[in-house]
Amino acid sequence: MWPQLLISHVTLGESLNPHFIKINFGMFPGVVDGQFLPKHPEELLAAGEFNHVPSIISVNNHECGWMIPAGHIANTYQRSDLNASLSDSRSSGFPPEIMHLMMKEYLRDTEDPGEFRAQFQDMMGDLMFVIPALKVAKYQHSDSPVYFYEFQHQPSIFKDVKPDFVKADHGDEIHFVFGIFLFLFLDLGEATEEEKLLSHRIMSYWANFARHGDPNGADLIHWPVYDQKEEYLQLNLQLSVGKSLRKDKWKFWTKTLPEKMKQSQPENARVEL
Repeated sequence: MWPQLLISHVTLGESLNPHFIKINFGMFPGVVDGQFLPKHPEELLAAGEFNHVPSIISVNNHECGWMIPAGHIANTYQRSDLNASLSDSRSSGFPPEIMHLMMKEYLRDTEDPGEFRAQFQDMMGDLMFVIPALKVAKYQHSDSPVYFYEFQHQPSIFKDVKPDFVKADHGDEIHFVFGIFLFLFLDLGEATEEEKLLSHRIMSYWANFARHGDPNGADLIHWPVYDQKEEYLQLNLQLSVGKSLRKDKWKFWTKTLPEKMKQSQPENARVEL
């Protein structure tokens, strides 16, 4: 499943109406040219035709928190608005019956605006980021070490910018990986002491990985390799090890939905999930 094939444009209501959402995506699809990409990327991964080197693969725990800005949400946000847009295969890239399955899996019968928003964001995050990242990790770990992490902390500098319901948004970990909080010449707001410590720990992991191909080191919580145990590091103010990320949704995206898509496609069409 590759993000560029999935969602190209989603519009809910008018762009100037604060009660609804307007989202536009620019797509950069890859081309199998026989040179740079000799085969479809997933075929290359499945065949083990890639450089077998250690890797770090990651997601954040609210990858699509940015998709629904706080100012564009109101209590009038309803299922019918989203249903009308996502059921249009021209905007979603999926047939209406497939979009219905996705919405049924995540949104179920809830009509509470807050819960509806949260489940929709989870659906989009899994679709575009989490499941693709897990698929790559599962393909690679049998040939070379893979270290997987989920970043979970919302930077305090965004407390007045993003709503409370947004957790670790797409790209939020960058501030910690590069120690941006420590750059005194950048006026990004004051990080907490706990955040500075988290940043130091993350930079230590990354420096160890760059030197040795293994992020582990003295005074750091052990970061296990991602293998059949599916263990991964949870990067938060308190570090911990998790297991089987999104296990409850993995079967849906990799088994149930592809089978349904295959049934709905012409006989010779490619199924991209």
